[in-house]
Amino acid sequence: AWHWPHHNGATKEPPLLSACLIASSGDAAAARRGRWSAAFGIHDLGEVVLKLASPEAEAPLVLRVEVSLVRATVLVRFAAEDKSTPPYRVINRLSSAVTVNQVGVPAVCATRVPSHGLANYVLEAPTLEPVLSIAMADGAGDGGEGGTPLGELSLSKIGEEVTFEIAAAAAPAAAPSSA
Repeated sequence: AWHWPHHNGATKEPPLLSACLIASSGDAAAARRGRWSAAFGIHDLGEVVLKLASPEAEAPLVLRVEVSLVRATVLVRFAAEDKSTPPYRVINRLSSAVTVNQVGVPAVCATRVPSHGLANYVLEAPTLEPVLSIAMADGAGDGGEGGTPLGELSLSKIGEEVTFEIAAAAAPAAAPSSA
């Protein structure tokens, strides 16, 4: 499903599009839907990657969206993202789990990265600055609020590996965490 968030004919703002997944039950009236994706502009030609929560699966679906102009028609194509090459990969070398979340996005959307583990990451809101907030996980396992903030990391340098160092006072293991 898709919709035009925060758009009406009276505004001068460019149109945005948002998408969600709908459970594949036989009864359309009883169908459940996932959370709406971040909105993206259809006035910007090119590609954007979206993360869509699935009402049926725990893991989100990652879609590559291509916006192009064919004659006088704006064409929006959705395709499954190649899981072997995620937009970002977060590697946690700490002995404690951490959560990463895009600044400006509700903490409920945070991604939990297990200790000595990794997680593929997709920005929740592609129209916001690509800055991650990193925190110690709260131990509840849900990736939500409650962890000790460690800092922020900008992902604006495309094609470069970015490392986030944690000082010994902030983390007992004093090991680096990379993104």
